[in-house]
Amino acid sequence: MEPLFWTHQSKKSKDLVTIYFRITMDKTRVELGSTGIQINRKHWNQEGQLITARTGEAQQQNQTLGMLKTKVWAVYNDLIRTNEPFTVNNIKKLFKQEGKGYSFVSLFEVYLKQIAKDPEISRGTCQTYEVVKNGVAGWLKEEKKLPDLSGEGFGVAMMEGYRTWLRLDLKRKPATIRKHTQIVKQLLTWAALNDYTTRNPLQGYRILKVKPNEPVYLTVEECLELLTYDFGPSDKVLGEVRDYFLMCCFSGLAFADIKSLRSEHLFYRSYRPSEQAEPLGMMWLEKGRVKTDVKARQPLHPIVKYILDTRYGGKPENIHVRPNQKTNLYLKVIALRLEWKKVITTHVGRKTFANLCLNGGLYSERFAEVCPAVLSFKNRSFSTESTLAMMGRTSAKGFEAYATVDERRIMLELQPVTTATV
Repeated sequence: MEPLFWTHQSKKSKDLVTIYFRITMDKTRVELGSTGIQINRKHWNQEGQLITARTGEAQQQNQTLGMLKTKVWAVYNDLIRTNEPFTVNNIKKLFKQEGKGYSFVSLFEVYLKQIAKDPEISRGTCQTYEVVKNGVAGWLKEEKKLPDLSGEGFGVAMMEGYRTWLRLDLKRKPATIRKHTQIVKQLLTWAALNDYTTRNPLQGYRILKVKPNEPVYLTVEECLELLTYDFGPSDKVLGEVRDYFLMCCFSGLAFADIKSLRSEHLFYRSYRPSEQAEPLGMMWLEKGRVKTDVKARQPLHPIVKYILDTRYGGKPENIHVRPNQKTNLYLKVIALRLEWKKVITTHVGRKTFANLCLNGGLYSERFAEVCPAVLSFKNRSFSTESTLAMMGRTSAKGFEAYATVDERRIMLELQPVTTATV
């Protein structure tokens, strides 16, 4: 390694120069920035790397330059002692960090600031990463390792310890633990690639797949029971929660998308089923998802239109959507009121839509008891591709957590012509 001071002419005066610092190693050069020292041009000796003025200030400035060289050599020697390969950028990062390097939590904070600037990454994703960061920080604090643990120090043993804490102490589900593990590994990979750490301590660490649980969804009968249940004026809040939860069930929109649904997302569209047919018109719902900004496109379900028209003046913005946590509590109360044994959350609405699309039932004749407009559509199953488009998804990856094909879909496609036993 070769440290070097060099001068750059000041914009204020041709006679003044500012001293800068750089290092070179393996034919790679990086700038360490300005030293903050400004002197007269004729007082700098480039060959001797010192200020030649015979003043007390010049003597102090030479001492500062010597301290900077000592500091960068100390960082270099520390890296040599690790017996790990390193680059000139590693030296720069450690030099800027006063030789201490980045702690795991500070690395996470830098990473969060970095991804927040990326327009391709949604606000919801950033919030998820923030939750993981707070989770790891909480565990490290509990283990009394918060101030000292470096990025390189979060190895396999630490990862397994954190996963055990999530599973036993916080009672997190396997899918949640896997997500935390993925984000931590992604962080450390990014840190190593961008020279914030000298190595990735989780290099080669395998994250095992988690078998998805059987998706929880409402049947046609349960949807109808919920739709027709009279909560009465004393339970107005439960009635409103029921309404926007059913809108999730019949639109496939996530909770955040229902909360941000506005009249501008609903519009009238006409189309021709064939060239010879008369044009048909219907209301459509088209909205970019909050999480991914991928547009969900679908004909507005008659039940959704019925709820909006009869109770909210046809305007989704008139619905008072409670926070997600409170909504889930109200849904548990509703399930108890209806004597359901299922655990109902806002996400069950999206799974219900996926299930009714894939296996049939979205336009069941049973719903005509409340909303005759349902009979305008045939009760049939939708392809996976159409279901994904209506839900605002671009890939079927992980879709098995929402719905799987069952006997209803098989019978719809089989269409037996006799009732006799085969």
